[in-house]
Amino acid sequence: MKKETKWLVIWLAVAYVILVTGRALYLMNTPEKAVTQDKGFAGPQISSTASVRNYAKVMFKTPAGLMQIGQTYEKSAQVYNATNDFDSYEKTLRDTVKKEEALIQKEEVSGMKGGRTIEMAIGVYPEKFDSVAEQLKRLGDNRHFRVTKTDKTAEYRKLRAEKAALEERKKSLLQLKSRNGKIEELIALENKIYDIVKEIHGLDLSIGEFEGVKDFCTIYFTLLETGMKPDKNAFIWDAMEWAFWKLLVIVIIALIASMAVTFAVKVWASIKTPAVVSTEPAQSVSKNDTPVDQVESLKKSKRK
Repeated sequence: MKKETKWLVIWLAVAYVILVTGRALYLMNTPEKAVTQDKGFAGPQISSTASVRNYAKVMFKTPAGLMQIGQTYEKSAQVYNATNDFDSYEKTLRDTVKKEEALIQKEEVSGMKGGRTIEMAIGVYPEKFDSVAEQLKRLGDNRHFRVTKTDKTAEYRKLRAEKAALEERKKSLLQLKSRNGKIEELIALENKIYDIVKEIHGLDLSIGEFEGVKDFCTIYFTLLETGMKPDKNAFIWDAMEWAFWKLLVIVIIALIASMAVTFAVKVWASIKTPAVVSTEPAQSVSKNDTPVDQVESLKKSKRK
């Protein structure tokens, strides 16, 4: 019995060590998205950084090579990542922006430690856009990635045409202003000229976005912190606790199964083994006999 108990303890200890080791290795090698306190993701969120707009231009030659055709376009990427190692990835983000000579045009940081969010609108040179977007995509667990390119050539030309028309109208009104007239008419004419100049200034601002000093594409980047970074040493304690409860459940199930099997075997044995019935006639005892006579009668029946 002592030997059996000793082997049982040894087997339980070996099983416990195996469970602890397996659980610890699993936790240490689990992908980040499996061990973070995930808050879920319902799609890209609209933030104030989306107000930043950049445009770029490219020139195409005609098949004959006689002339060049210009295209003005807007190209942007939405990158939404989540991580539990916020500080490390934020540093990598800023290092990447600096290395690639990009420009942080707008930045917002919100939330407390354990649930922080950083949002950036990053201006990137067109030739580096794809490379930078892929680098930022790898900062944490990527939840959303989308690249959009929209041709703005027609919009740009329309703005320039509107400005040219307003310039011509302004020129005509200025010629009218040099003529003599009533004061009311001159005041009304001055107001019209003022309104036209105001419209021209608004168009200049819009056209200026297309004719910026530098051509940029935009990356709207969001990094969400999903809990604190787990302590590697905590994996051991977590693994030990997990293994203890798992082993306890296994032992209880084994005991219940063993009891059930033992009970089933006994029931089956009782069904298969017939009851032994005595064939000897029962010795009759008279009610009128004294206790001594009854004892003597029983002794005689045993001798027979």
